[in-house]
Amino acid sequence: MGGKSSRLGGLAWHRFAFAAAVVLAAISVGCPALAQESGAASTSAPVHGGAAAARSVTWIPSAPEVGDTLTVFFEGFSGVGVVEVALLDADSGARLDQSTVPVSYGFAVLKLPDRGGRYRVALLAGGSPDSKKTLYRSAAFAVDPPAYQLAVPTVVDPGSSFQIQLGRTGGAGDAAQLLPDGDPAATPLVVAPVEGVSAVTMEAPGAPGSYVVEVVSGADGSVLATAALTVGSVGASGTGPGAVSGGSCSEPPDAASLKSAFDDAVQSFLDQARAMYGGTYRNVQYSYQIESADVSRDQGAVVASYSGSVTDIATGKTSASSGTIDAWFQWQNCGWTMTNYSY
Repeated sequence: MGGKSSRLGGLAWHRFAFAAAVVLAAISVGCPALAQESGAASTSAPVHGGAAAARSVTWIPSAPEVGDTLTVFFEGFSGVGVVEVALLDADSGARLDQSTVPVSYGFAVLKLPDRGGRYRVALLAGGSPDSKKTLYRSAAFAVDPPAYQLAVPTVVDPGSSFQIQLGRTGGAGDAAQLLPDGDPAATPLVVAPVEGVSAVTMEAPGAPGSYVVEVVSGADGSVLATAALTVGSVGASGTGPGAVSGGSCSEPPDAASLKSAFDDAVQSFLDQARAMYGGTYRNVQYSYQIESADVSRDQGAVVASYSGSVTDIATGKTSASSGTIDAWFQWQNCGWTMTNYSY
């Protein structure tokens, strides 16, 4: 088994997705659009000499994300020596961040919280903190919370406990649930609240088979993230980045079964990648070639070369990558279990 090619990625999928995200982020930072927000005011204000200048307030990024640094630009506020630029909670009115600068600066920097919410930008001047005059207040704009990025074991034993990494702190009322694969209307077998935590532990069902882990919104019950989980027969699984069999007790560990286990691991990562990123990326071109498969007693090591590319659905931008995958396995319970990998 020299190698395998697939239109959808394997072990390197996450690298492609990350690379695409970095490219898009670099583009957005390098070429920001100073777009006027929907609620930005444009009024006339007196200036020296009796002329009038339009008041305007813009900021970048124009569609901010959680934790972003917001650079607010303003003009047309002549006659005010110092201005306070503030970030407000749109619902409670609480001041979340502020920066006091001379009007001549023309900009100020604010920091968005590391959570989703509805916010406003305001400019105030004069008086005490409690009696400042509001010169400008934007319409409310929403910042979505970061997406869940689920990481679960590839295969677990029936009845065993396993951990789900969420990739972010759980939102209010959100919950993780486990269902049989292919039956989204089924009653969840396990439900675990995730509010305020970044990982949760579940117990696998007693019946081997294919299952789906979902995170559902506490606000409206919508599915926010999914990941595939296989419950194998006892002894055919393990823990770690990926657990696969690829052999039997009637045969000693050898290179052929090690290559088969590597191929199975690639397919398992493919299934997880499809569940996590299928709605974000397309045209994934990916191939790999096993260069070596070495067995030493109950330890195995595989080296493979890979190349591929991925296209962001929203922007059409394509990112490519190539390199070497190193994967390490241990022979246990009559099969190979992948214990670690790098690329």
